Amino acid sequence: MSTCVRYQSEFDEAITVASDEFKKQVSIVSQEAERDSQSLEDEAPVGAEITLGVDFKVDSKLETWSLHLPQVKLVDKKIGSWDVPEVIVKDKNIIFHTPSTRMVMKVVSKYPEVKCEIRGIKTKCKTIWKEIKTKVPEVFMEEQRIVIGIPEVFMKHQDVILGLPEISWESVEFKFHIPVIKVEDVSVQANEIKKKANALKRKTESKIEAEKEEFKADIIENVAPTHTALFDCLKQEATKSLDDGLASIDAYIKGAEQSITHLQSQKVPTDNDAYRQTEETKKQLIKQKTLLIQEKEKVVLELENSQKESLKQIMDSVKNG
Repeated sequence: MSTCVRYQSEFDEAITVASDEFKKQVSIVSQEAERDSQSLEDEAPVGAEITLGVDFKVDSKLETWSLHLPQVKLVDKKIGSWDVPEVIVKDKNIIFHTPSTRMVMKVVSKYPEVKCEIRGIKTKCKTIWKEIKTKVPEVFMEEQRIVIGIPEVFMKHQDVILGLPEISWESVEFKFHIPVIKVEDVSVQANEIKKKANALKRKTESKIEAEKEEFKADIIENVAPTHTALFDCLKQEATKSLDDGLASIDAYIKGAEQSITHLQSQKVPTDNDAYRQTEETKKQLIKQKTLLIQEKEKVVLELENSQKESLKQIMDSVKNG
């Protein structure tokens, strides 16, 4: 479950708290208006004046005010997909040749040697060339065999699912009473009461309107920080999997570099298949790292745009409600 769910609850709680406070303040205004209405009723003509046609009645009118309040629900959505590299290191026998020297016996010179034979009264001589041999260094390509772990890259496709906020709107009705005082009489006293009644009605309506604006301001003040915290949490969750992937790639790149360094220390030629494979692995990892960084920037930008749009939608709806 997403760790951001708690911000969804805090968002809903902010709406509830503001709504409860509005109901409380409107109730106070209504009770105050009721008391003022009762005071006017006490000023009404009594006794003989009633027979002159005075009609005085204190009542209240039920008013209803509707406002669309935002609700947030986290819905799992696919925010992206990318290939995450996985590296398997396999031991390989590497055969290559390096120049080496060895001492070999070679003829370096010759010298003459006269050998004579006596045959009867005759002596026969002949010259024989003798070889001078010595060991001299000889360069040759010596076969080398080493076993080393060579990294092999496999790409694993991964879809990233994240609970993204969906804003819905609930029409909430708030009900309150406005005092209505009916005065029908031509007397000076009755006209004064009627003026006071109208003034009380305007005062009550003005207070109700003020409470409405205060209610809207409370929603905006309390919802905006929670909305921001929610999206900050979502950005952290969205980028965590990417950051984990980038950390893995960095580790793989380091491993490939260590393998290359080891091959170089063993004087493995750069045109050796294993050397070329390791170099290619490193290139693939660097390329994939660049793609993941771009994907991370894209995801963050999309979430930031969604945050701005949804907050503006909430603010406009509340302000114009």
